[in-house]
Amino acid sequence: MPQAVNLDTIYVTDELLFTDTRKIVNAVLQDPPGVENSYRFIQYVNGFETNRILIRNDDYSDGRRIDNKLFYFFRFR
Repeated sequence: MPQAVNLDTIYVTDELLFTDTRKIVNAVLQDPPGVENSYRFIQYVNGFETNRILIRNDDYSDGRRIDNKLFYFFRFR
């Protein structure tokens, strides 16, 4: 099991998606260099876990700061 990588920052931005403005969570982390990593994000909206699979690897961002937008396109309760 690879060593866990902690999130540095989580923040919310307003993003225009098609015709709606949505609040989008941004997850920021520092990827350790020279280690193949994959990241899984579990997102909750209004207290309910989304059914999306949010996965990212470091193929193009090895050793760099990653600022990942966690988009969603469905309405929740």
